[in-house]
Amino acid sequence: MILLHGTVISVNEVAFNGVDEDAHESFIFSRRPNDADFTSCCKTARKPYDDVVTAILLAAKKHFRDDIEITSDGYGDDWSRGQELCQAACGYGDGGYFFIGDDGVEINPPPPDPEWYNGGNQ
Repeated sequence: MILLHGTVISVNEVAFNGVDEDAHESFIFSRRPNDADFTSCCKTARKPYDDVVTAILLAAKKHFRDDIEITSDGYGDDWSRGQELCQAACGYGDGGYFFIGDDGVEINPPPPDPEWYNGGNQ
């Protein structure tokens, strides 16, 4: 079990940290619709909550695709438990769906647009 502290889940933000010795920097994923240059960083020091951070980032990459860039100083193996958690929670973390390399996280291969997606056109 991964214990989380200071958990916030709202329409605009997901935020949490580890607990006690398993805490490092707080992870904050915030909605900023008018800030295309927004960047954020979270160092987890590979503590247990890193698995939840990587799972959320993988889910964000799937949903936001090229609108979000995810980079990491970790390696592909550092993402494996996050991929398992993403698979368990969302159903799309395994099977080579994500490519995690030196340049960050990419969807591999790119999924087709869902039927409801209109390419950003109103």
